[in-house]
Amino acid sequence: MGLVLRILPTTLISVFQQIWLNDNELNVLSLHLTLEQRTLLGGIMVNWIVEQQIERALNFANQEKWEDFEKEILNVPHTNWIPSEHVPWLILELEMNITIREIQVQVAGHMIQPMLNENNASVRNIVMQMNMGEGKIFSYFTYVST
Repeated sequence: MGLVLRILPTTLISVFQQIWLNDNELNVLSLHLTLEQRTLLGGIMVNWIVEQQIERALNFANQEKWEDFEKEILNVPHTNWIPSEHVPWLILELEMNITIREIQVQVAGHMIQPMLNENNASVRNIVMQMNMGEGKIFSYFTYVST
């Protein structure tokens, strides 16, 4: 019997980045990973993201930061986006130890696919306003660029 390497988040991030970057090309990683295995790895990454969220919430509770604790607990991950359709966002969540919030996905969606003007198919101006602490600079440029 051979030794099996322990799977760490950094290992999965590397594997998923290679799969995502080379999805249309044959490479060593995709030859060894079936669709089911990719799905399983994605599920493991989602579970690690939830584990990170729980650890953040427990840290807030230990520090008696109840407002931050409540915000963390009330943020249910991946409610308005599918991780398998946005692998770079999933990788970002895991690498940066964050959970992308619903409002952030909505705003990123508007930035990625702005509304077109019905008359001339040109892009209309979009104005969005967000409150302090909603992850404007920290998050959106990264989401949109991936």
